[in-house]
Amino acid sequence: MFDEPLIVTYETISDLTWQMLRAAQRDDWAMFVGVEAFRAQLTDSLATRSAAEHMSEVEKQRKREILYQVMYDNLDINDLVSKRELQRELQARAIAIDETTTTDFRKAA
Repeated sequence: MFDEPLIVTYETISDLTWQMLRAAQRDDWAMFVGVEAFRAQLTDSLATRSAAEHMSEVEKQRKREILYQVMYDNLDINDLVSKRELQRELQARAIAIDETTTTDFRKAA
């Protein structure tokens, strides 16, 4: 899996991050989690590979561009995940309020 040039791994991580962003935008969290798991494997592989492999100046520049794009996509992903978590929390509170109101109404009847 990791016999490709290092820059290809960075490109793949960028593509996977983009897929995660699209999945989050579509509210497809099952796809998001699956892609995230594979991206994590590739990211973990960089720790050992980066130090051992030489990159040309052109590849280093491309790597910087890729990392900036990944960071921007991650910001968008974090925003979507935060909104989703807030929605879930608000829904849970609304359900709790509704259950309390229903219980109070039954007691009053």
